[in-house]
Formats: sequence, structure tokens, C-alpha cells
Amino acid sequence: SMAMESAKETRYCAVCNDYASGT
Repeated sequence: SMAMESAKETRYCAVCNDYASGT
């Protein structure tokens, strides 16, 4: 479930991916 949610979140906020990468 976590993996599925993670993929959805990444798709929902592609920009957030950059933020997570910086962190």
C-alpha cells in the first residue's frame, strides 16, 4: 500500500519529487 501511495503522491506533485531529492 505504501508503494502504491508513494507513486500516487509523486505523480500528484511531480515538483515535490525535486524537494524530496534535495532532502
